[in-house]
Amino acid sequence: MKVRLVETPYFIAVLNKKLCIVEIYWKEETKGFTDEVYKESFFQLAELITQHEVGAIYVLATFFEFIIGVDLQEWHDQVIFPMLVKGGVKKIAIVNCSEFVTKLSIEQIFETSDSQQSFSTNFFNNEIQARIWLIDKQWV
Repeated sequence: MKVRLVETPYFIAVLNKKLCIVEIYWKEETKGFTDEVYKESFFQLAELITQHEVGAIYVLATFFEFIIGVDLQEWHDQVIFPMLVKGGVKKIAIVNCSEFVTKLSIEQIFETSDSQQSFSTNFFNNEIQARIWLIDKQWV
């Protein structure tokens, strides 16, 4: 059973109760992000994930259009990732966008993370492959 947790102008977050996964669907409106709105959005998501104590996160970022700077990448490592670890996240599957610079900025968040040892992250071009990887060898 899926339950919509929140919808904003920038994303939709859904809880898949059966699989204990939060699904995040980014919208094209992210092209209008400022650094502050970006932080507010990710903090809101991290709080929801922590509240629901899910084991995995599925991210559909094909419409994500914001280039994440180095300062925000470091902020993820210092603020968001510890929240996810505390919430019990073990796996994150990301269906990445096709725009090279944006795609690279998303991937760099995870490459530079000290928290990477606490959860596995994988990037995909295909939604089905991402979902299969996410539920393969359950994290529980």
